Formats: sequence, structure tokens, C-alpha cells
Amino acid sequence: MRVAVNVTSSNKATSFHRDQYLGRLLRSVTSIQDEIQFVLLTSPDSSPLYNGFECIETSPSIIRKGFLGLGGSSGELSRAMKQAKADVALSLLNEGIEKPGLPELLLVHDLGPWELESQKGGVGAVNKHIKRHCNQADALFMPSEHLRRRCLDLFEVPLNRGSVGLPGLDPVFRTEQSTMVDLPYVILYLSPLVSSCMEQVFKVREQLEAEFEHTIVIAGPGLPAEPTEWDGRVVRIEYLPDNHLTGLYQHASAFIYPGLHDGCGYAVLEALGAGLPVVAARSGALQEIAKDIPIYFNPGSSESLLQGVRRVLGFSKSERAQRVHLGQSITSNYTWEKAAWKLVSALQRL
Repeated sequence: MRVAVNVTSSNKATSFHRDQYLGRLLRSVTSIQDEIQFVLLTSPDSSPLYNGFECIETSPSIIRKGFLGLGGSSGELSRAMKQAKADVALSLLNEGIEKPGLPELLLVHDLGPWELESQKGGVGAVNKHIKRHCNQADALFMPSEHLRRRCLDLFEVPLNRGSVGLPGLDPVFRTEQSTMVDLPYVILYLSPLVSSCMEQVFKVREQLEAEFEHTIVIAGPGLPAEPTEWDGRVVRIEYLPDNHLTGLYQHASAFIYPGLHDGCGYAVLEALGAGLPVVAARSGALQEIAKDIPIYFNPGSSESLLQGVRRVLGFSKSERAQRVHLGQSITSNYTWEKAAWKLVSALQRL
């Protein structure tokens, strides 16, 4: 079976975690199932996380229907599908061709933008557009049960049309590594899912500097809403190889994640696997993925977030050790092989 995967993303920052999830998932499938071959439809802007796959480079002329819209039918993408001699199309929710001419599995990795717009009551027309694409697809695939249920709530997609492949954790996050940052420090993680609460991030960062001696490592993809240069005791790190990222996590005092509507929980899973206590927003799929191991705070409340950080930084040695042990114990259940078999089953059903 040849599967054409459209990864002609034009925004590396907003698709970073999706590309991590999908890239690792596809590699895991190829390692366990040689009957499935992936052909990636790429553009010059596509993530290097897909290097090594058979690729067909294309620069599709895609008409976006607003911030949340789908890519329109593209002649160049359609021709690339034919060139790939694909049997199945693996499309992305807001980048696929609406009528690929093949059995289609739709990957739903992140509903954050639609969740935020839904709260404002302004996604009626877009929801109809997304709903039509979901109904045209033969099946959906997503990294959490939370997303499967939110597709029902937002787009009226029946639960039995979706399959769930929980994210895995690479073994490197469980190996001992060194850090490049002087101790003590905390990690404040930014992602596109944090964009809507940057004012809260600024307040919390200032308060942390006032109360604690820790350096604040701000990690994660760059965001338009953040300053070009951070002042104070801040170290800004956007991208690191996994071994360096593991070392950064292992020697930190806390991992602070204010992301809203996270449907995958990948960053939190990595931090827990590396043995780092986590403070996270009670939102999205985080409780499904991380259970009750993180210290959760109420989204939108800077004081609730600060209380969570104070609690973690105030752990006794035994409390911290117990929290670390529990976090590493649950992450041992998450493997890319399990997720890969879920994707194989979904593709074979098509």
C-alpha cells in the first residue's frame, strides 16, 4: 500500500508539534510494516523532520478560506497524488485537498484555533467547511480520545469514524544527559497553544523573578507575540536535539506549560519521561495523557499558575522523588510502536 501524505505546511512554528508527532509515527510504521510505503508531498517550507522519506516536492497554489480554513483543491497537489501512485491519502485537517480522488484518512492533531474561535462564537461558517471535509474523509485519526470527542462536539463527527493513536516517548528522554544551563532554573514552555495567554506568561515570568533565584528558560517554537529580546534572568531556547532537550529537562526544577486546548500532550509527556515535575493548565487532553501526575492550574488565572509553581518548588526531596517516579512510570506505557499499529489498522480498514 502506498500512502500519499500532504505535509506542504507553510508555517513551521504552528505545525512543529504536529510534525514531531506525524514524523515519528510514520517512521515507526515503516519499522514494523514494510508493506506500507509513505510518499510525502512536500514544499520548500516543509519540516526537516520528514527528511529520509520518499518525497515529491510541490508548491501548491492553495487558497485559504480565512485563518481557520482548508486548503482549496489544488491542481498541483492532485497531480502529485497521481505521480505518487498512491492507494490512500493521509490528509491534514486544514491542509488537505478536499477531494483527493483516493480513500482518505484525515489526521486531526490540533483543534486549538477552532476551540478559541468557538469560545468567541465566530466559527459557524468555518465549522460547516470543516464538517464537510470531515464527512468527505473515509475516517479520522488523532492522538487522543479528547480530540475524538471534540470532533463530535465541534464538527458532528461520529465517534466510530475516528481512531486514536496516543503519542509515544522516545527512549532518549529516559537516558541521563547533561545540561547547558546553570542551575537552578525552571522551564517555561511556549507553543502556538500559549499564544492566547501571553499576557499571563509575562506576568508569571516577572513574579517568578521577584520570588525565586531561578533562571527562567523559555523553550519552544518562536511566537509572533513574544518580544524579540527577553530581559531579566531569561534564557531563550527554541529548538534542541532530543539529547540536549532531555538534559535541559532532567536538571530543571519545574516544567511550566500554560498551553490551552492541547490535544496531544507531547511536550508534557517528554518532560515527565525525563523526570521533571510539571505544572500544566487543566485543559485539552493533558489529564487524559498525564493523568493526575502534573500540578494543574486553572487556565486564565495567573495566581493559580503561580501557586502551582510555588508548590512544585516547595516539594521536599521525598515529595519530588515520588512525583518524578510516578511521572516516569506512566510514560513507560506510551510507545510509538503502539501508535504505529493503530495507524496501520486505520489505513488497512480503508
